[in-house]
Amino acid sequence: MDKNTQANLSPKTTTGSPVALVNMPIAATQSPSLGLSILKSELNHLDIASDVHYLNMKYAEKIGLDILEDLELIPTAQLVGDWIFVESLWGSDKQRDEQYIEQILRDSSEEHRYHDNRKRTEAQIADILKCRDNVESFMQDCINDIDWKQYKIVGFTSLFQQHVAALSLAKRIKQIHPEVLIVFGGANCNNDMGAAIIDNFEFVDVVCTGMGESVFPKFVEEVLAGKAPSHSKELLIRPSVASLPNPNSSSKTMEELFFPDFDDFFSQRMQASLPDEKLSMMVETSRGCWWGQKQHCTFCGLNADSMNFKFKSSERAMAEFQHLIARYGKYTKTIAVVDNIIPMDYLKGFLIELRDSDLELDIFYETKANLKKEHIKLYKDAGLTSIQPGVESFDNRLLKKMRKGITGLQNVQFLKWCREFGLKPMWNYMVGFPGEVKADHESQLELLKTISHFYPPDIAWVRIDRYSPYHSNPEEFGLSNLRPFGSFKYLYPKLDETQRERIAYYFLSNFDAQKDMDSYAFDVRDAVNQWNIDFSLAALFHLEINGQMVVADYRPNSKKNIHWLSEKQQTIYECCDQIRGESYLFNILSLDGTKEQQRIALNQLLKPLLKHKLMLRDGTRYLSLSVSINNGFFPPESVWEKMSELFSEANKRSEAIG
Repeated sequence: MDKNTQANLSPKTTTGSPVALVNMPIAATQSPSLGLSILKSELNHLDIASDVHYLNMKYAEKIGLDILEDLELIPTAQLVGDWIFVESLWGSDKQRDEQYIEQILRDSSEEHRYHDNRKRTEAQIADILKCRDNVESFMQDCINDIDWKQYKIVGFTSLFQQHVAALSLAKRIKQIHPEVLIVFGGANCNNDMGAAIIDNFEFVDVVCTGMGESVFPKFVEEVLAGKAPSHSKELLIRPSVASLPNPNSSSKTMEELFFPDFDDFFSQRMQASLPDEKLSMMVETSRGCWWGQKQHCTFCGLNADSMNFKFKSSERAMAEFQHLIARYGKYTKTIAVVDNIIPMDYLKGFLIELRDSDLELDIFYETKANLKKEHIKLYKDAGLTSIQPGVESFDNRLLKKMRKGITGLQNVQFLKWCREFGLKPMWNYMVGFPGEVKADHESQLELLKTISHFYPPDIAWVRIDRYSPYHSNPEEFGLSNLRPFGSFKYLYPKLDETQRERIAYYFLSNFDAQKDMDSYAFDVRDAVNQWNIDFSLAALFHLEINGQMVVADYRPNSKKNIHWLSEKQQTIYECCDQIRGESYLFNILSLDGTKEQQRIALNQLLKPLLKHKLMLRDGTRYLSLSVSINNGFFPPESVWEKMSELFSEANKRSEAIG
């Protein structure tokens, strides 16, 4: 048995475990906390028992998964998941709560006036208040059902909208058991956000401001040995607890991390009184962003202040997947990889191993969109069923402003191949960039109709996230009056503006483009919404019948459904399955005459293809838009009846040939 396998076997009993690790609401109940599962595994390796308490499940049992799922659809800007626990942390304040409901839930402040989903209905507000009304009994259950005094250390993970709930329970535990050391970690605790917790919440003793597996196990070991633990840049400890600083703490390499231990999650999920869900496992194969190391996308706040990209070797990643499926595969074979971007080295190693394995997985990954067709095929064959590509826009000027390192035509090409192979991209069309103008989006509105047969996006409004270039260097982008979302003042009402700003992750700002957004923002929103409606009704595909290519066009706005291509047009169309330049087309067509005569001949061949929007042109570069039926694509049921014309024409041509 190797050390990874041995380290990940949970103790036979958790009675008397000195460490508790807590996952509070609001958090999904279908997947474990990766951070806590890694910490549990690291502690196992030191022969230190720990219990992971998935109290988010206990809360879900109390209010129901249906309401929780509805909460997930509420815009992040409103921070509803945190607000539900505000009264528990700060005490009741009727006026404060009424203001939150009016200003934030009903959006009277119009802070996010372009959002489709910005105003809560009265029924939704009633559900939110029901969630809040159940908090006190939930907290009492948490205190009464778990013997907190058995633990020397209680650690809370805090991601997204878990912060106020975690602070609330931590405060109660500390009041009842002052000897217990309270530790916080997770993305909400990075850098100064973590320091702000120590400065403003006296019941928190320790905050991990970086990668917890590098410092938390040593901290636990020192405490259990009766030593005063040493603090470091990544581990902030109150002077009453800590000894001398340890400036030499170092992060573990990706290869040194132990496999995550999900035992507590699956044990508790099987026992929970919750409806069946599609369960999944969270896995990490890399940290940082290889693209961000070259050029940090302007709106991206991921990775805090470290873009340094590192990843597990293909062998190490494969071993982890195999281990997790061997141990937990009876519960799920769905794996959500939390990486910010897939390592490109995996195209030559790990993904090939997955493709050739018998694991039969359902995998999610984040990726860049400038991929080759064979990469998309490999993704699909390796078990990837959904990906997050970060498409954002089709406008070259906007993409350059974002520092995306890609063109609009490349993004279209990527979406086309995803449709052809049935690989679903989860992506946003983004509006509200500093420096954008009306023309940037107007030029794309017609394109959105043209590619309605590709997987559609959600509409998203640019947000200023902490650690993004917009936040770090606002003046560079013409941003002024940088301030936290208005909802933060209702989450932390007893902190002053300076302290709220230290804790906040989401920000607003002023910039010149905002004054013109009324003239185009709603049109863009409506166009994206229409794309989502049209997608199930749209198809554009090609096939070969009796040696001749035919393109079938069943997009909602098409004027002609059937297009038979000449031999030279077929050559062009097949060649432009990937983006090709004009000079390349000259070479493959072997056109006669002078350069100008060749250009005229090429334009004549392209004219009907462009007229009917079967192809796109960007300058002198061309891309075919239909998908082949040879790679798994099949037209949606909504167009089957319309295809009778295609079959009729094909039969006539066959009879004519015969």
